[in-house]
Amino acid sequence: MVRACIRGAALTIIACAMWSCSADNAPKDAATADSSAVVTAGDTAQATTLTLQEAALDTFAVRYRAGDVLRYRVTQASEAVQDSTIAQQRSAHVYTKTVRSVNPDGTFTVAMRFDSINVAFTARNRATGATLLNKTYSSADSSQRSSAEFTQYNALIGESVDLTIDHRGGIVRIGSVSKIVDQLLKGAGQNTPPGAKEQLSAQVQGAIYAAFHGQEIIPFPAKPLDSTGRWTNAMTTPIAELFSVATTATYNVTSVKKIRNHRIATIDASVTGAMNVRPLPREAGVTVSIDKSSISGSSAALLDVDGGYTISKKNTISMNVTATVRGGQRGERQTVSMSQTMRYEIELLP
Repeated sequence: MVRACIRGAALTIIACAMWSCSADNAPKDAATADSSAVVTAGDTAQATTLTLQEAALDTFAVRYRAGDVLRYRVTQASEAVQDSTIAQQRSAHVYTKTVRSVNPDGTFTVAMRFDSINVAFTARNRATGATLLNKTYSSADSSQRSSAEFTQYNALIGESVDLTIDHRGGIVRIGSVSKIVDQLLKGAGQNTPPGAKEQLSAQVQGAIYAAFHGQEIIPFPAKPLDSTGRWTNAMTTPIAELFSVATTATYNVTSVKKIRNHRIATIDASVTGAMNVRPLPREAGVTVSIDKSSISGSSAALLDVDGGYTISKKNTISMNVTATVRGGQRGERQTVSMSQTMRYEIELLP
């Protein structure tokens, strides 16, 4: 259980480390972006460089309009070392966000749909190099699309889930994922215990939709940006059932360019943090303590200031955790160690 929770924590740390939610009031001086076209990374080579003063950066905000369509590709490479096993995974997800509406309270209703998924996973013995597990998945493979073995991926493809997003990019609410959960439970082929559907729904909402949105979003400052172009976000986020993650991320606007009336900001970030144990109920029968932990990372992103959306983003996060588990019928003591490095690249597609 502890190992599974640590693995789950590693998969979502990048979202909580590099992104935060807010319920502040929307800025009243939000500019209107040029509607001629979405700016992608390929357009920036033709852009004009501005000074921070010329760019007049003061307030960052999401400025979606009803009908906006943003299509992203997210590629991930991760390597985890746990005891005698080293696991490597590469994946590519393409998803589409369609802005359904701009709501009277300043929030946005956005439909998120996964269009394609490709995954390659390998686990090897560190000492011998022997392959323990080797699996690949492609949503373009019709035989895999109809296979119950890959329901965890197939259930996502083509399903639209509504996100309610505030002006800083934080998720206010995630809509129903019942169709996805029904497919997952059907694929499991087991009787559903009470409360399982609700629990699985929360996991899908958090580990899939909140996590991918969090990887994409640049957390905007709660206050107007000052002349240094820097701001900091500190937050503590519950992860899985056992842990919480405390992180501090510092952001810095390093340059601003202009193309087709859009200001394009380059934003670098660094993050540090640690994992902590959340209290367990007495009936759990075990105690868990963190002996040592560290989280560090960096991010480089392009932001369309006037559109309020991410053009591209590269994240790297490293995590090292050692935990001790005590308890059980015989009062056993077990040490669990894990280190993981994750690299993500997010790109807005034309």
